[in-house]
Amino acid sequence: MYLLNGKIKIDFPAGYQRLTNEDIEHLFPGQQKPQEVMKGTNEVYMVFCLTSKKIDDRQLDLVINDFCFMIRQRYPANIFFEKGEMETVSGILSWMDFKGNTLSGEMYYLLFLMCIEGKLLMGLFQCGWREMRIYRNQILHILSGITDVSKINRE
Repeated sequence: MYLLNGKIKIDFPAGYQRLTNEDIEHLFPGQQKPQEVMKGTNEVYMVFCLTSKKIDDRQLDLVINDFCFMIRQRYPANIFFEKGEMETVSGILSWMDFKGNTLSGEMYYLLFLMCIEGKLLMGLFQCGWREMRIYRNQILHILSGITDVSKINRE
């Protein structure tokens, strides 16, 4: 499936669907919204936002560390697990995962960053804490296949 106006290609397993702009408005009523939202079964979500911040693969580790620091400062009760990097079809993807609390219960989050067309792609997967064991490896596998279409078209 192509997302972000064809800038990335990512393959989702059966059961995931792209939310409409109307659905995104409903889920994110404020001004800051992701550009794309994929919803899986059991109320799992993966959101994508391609920023205008220029970046390259060498900076991703620093940026993920900054996110980790900011989240720890803002939400000290969150529990952080791992930070990692993986090689995808078209570049490096940095990620970290953590457990957080919301009004509706404990949640599992996997934050990921990648350089797409020289700009920062930010993404976040979330599911209920109890479902983490089901989804964590699946999401890492999905992310390993993410493709920056501009790099593929140049080759």
